[in-house]
Amino acid sequence: MLEISEKSGKLTKYLEFLLEANLPYREMDKGKRIVEIITPSSLKERGAQMSLRVKVELLDGIMSDMEEAKIVVDVRKPNTMRVTPVALYNTFRDVHYFVSVLARAIKRQLEG
Repeated sequence: MLEISEKSGKLTKYLEFLLEANLPYREMDKGKRIVEIITPSSLKERGAQMSLRVKVELLDGIMSDMEEAKIVVDVRKPNTMRVTPVALYNTFRDVHYFVSVLARAIKRQLEG
């Protein structure tokens, strides 16, 4: 059980790292991110789940791209996505894939 818990923490930290490294900034909002992590950074405070605040006008388009890519996330309207890499069946590659799809979806929405 400890191995699963350790993998869960590592997956979530990897998700946080990739999000911080790969998500675009909003120039018009003084460097704030298009998608912001609103869950505490401490694993003890968040567990495996991360909540992301998304610009309201981009959420539906992003979710459409997620569904097309067969990625399941929990949406809390008006502007929150909850993402949970599950240690029993998600891999680090899955986490990388999610972030790459999310980054492409954001770029598509901004260009759209």
